[in-house]
Amino acid sequence: MSYYNLNPINQAMRYCILFFTFVLFSFNAFSQETPPKEHKWSIALPLRFTHLQNHTTMLSGFKLGRQINQRVSLALSVYHSFYVESFKAQANVPELTRQQMPRLFINGVGPELQYAFWQRGAWALQAQLLIGWGFMKYESKDKDLGFESSAYHFVAVEPSLLMAYQVTPNTQLEWGIGYRPLLGAQNMAYQLGGGEGEIAVENKLPNGLMMHINLVGFF
Repeated sequence: MSYYNLNPINQAMRYCILFFTFVLFSFNAFSQETPPKEHKWSIALPLRFTHLQNHTTMLSGFKLGRQINQRVSLALSVYHSFYVESFKAQANVPELTRQQMPRLFINGVGPELQYAFWQRGAWALQAQLLIGWGFMKYESKDKDLGFESSAYHFVAVEPSLLMAYQVTPNTQLEWGIGYRPLLGAQNMAYQLGGGEGEIAVENKLPNGLMMHINLVGFF
């Protein structure tokens, strides 16, 4: 992959890490002095830096969670391709130039179970499992190309391991690694200017690997 494709993702990761580090240290003293409160609900803004179709890309989303007990929580999680076009993986269509290449769009939704198997003070180590449904397809902003691809649907089974830090009684930072296997991957068919072709769905590592950075608010 070229430096051009990686650069926006590296910049986004750098900005996110700097932002979350600033939040962490800004509220560190407050979190140590304020007694913890019990919360039942949470809202999270998760980011997934992941590898799809042999490209590094970023996914954003939304997660609404419910605390079951001190260790277990259940959430409804939705994620999709990040809004900025340059963050989406490009297709490889021989008939098109690089500037014309369609971009990959992915969407996933499902229940997410989280279990904190280690806790010490403000720190916790959590196992996370999302089981749901998703699809991905290629889209082109240039409608004059006449490009249209079929969607590849998949069962989303995404195990992850996260480290969590309770910044304040109402705020938590989470980061870790996960994996999204694409089992039984098939090619995505496309039509272009009256012709047809196929784009392979890549399912070999490092495709499917991802890094999580989540900002969680409790209420």
